Amino acid sequence: MLKRSIHSSAFASRAYETKPYAGVITMFRAKQVPDWKGMDFSDLTNGWGRFVQRVDVEVVDSTHQFMFDEPAVRELATKFKACLHRAQQRQLMRASRISTMGGRISRISNPPPAPTTVRPRSE
Repeated sequence: MLKRSIHSSAFASRAYETKPYAGVITMFRAKQVPDWKGMDFSDLTNGWGRFVQRVDVEVVDSTHQFMFDEPAVRELATKFKACLHRAQQRQLMRASRISTMGGRISRISNPPPAPTTVRPRSE
């Protein structure tokens, strides 16, 4: 079973075709670069810069193998949380913009609630 899984994973990896992405990605990268024969880690984007508009690189003081172990995982979580917060803020800013065309509102997110009428109680 394990042998078949390894074979399937290798096949999928070879068959995968990377396509351009017009957005921004964030890559979390280990600060401590291994000395693996035949591997080049000089490109901070690990090659993703060729396929995307922009790569934001967050460096974690760890090796690749131990990034999910203490204390590195704490740093990774802090940086991931900040990255997620920035992405959510950008999304809120986009969602709150009002687009107008010819003086008419063409799109509004989070429309204000309909006004309510308060009538005095008759006694």
